[in-house]
Amino acid sequence: MCALTSLEVVNSQDPSPPLKFLSLTHSEILDDYFPEGVFLINTRWQLLYFNHMAEEITGFTRQEAIGKFCWDIFRADQCH
Repeated sequence: MCALTSLEVVNSQDPSPPLKFLSLTHSEILDDYFPEGVFLINTRWQLLYFNHMAEEITGFTRQEAIGKFCWDIFRADQCH
């Protein structure tokens, strides 16, 4: 069983562009080497990042998830 981890971006001036605040190195580490599902959301609960394990856990592709609201993908109470 895999774990799913979330990180919230707080105080971002422009949270819209995915991965604007992550360097390619950090993105690669989260995607390729982190053994858990990881997603990042902005203060409006929109998904900014979704790694490959998050894809496997949820069944949604990164392209389907990024830009959507947390509750549209996870349907969980912690998304509100």
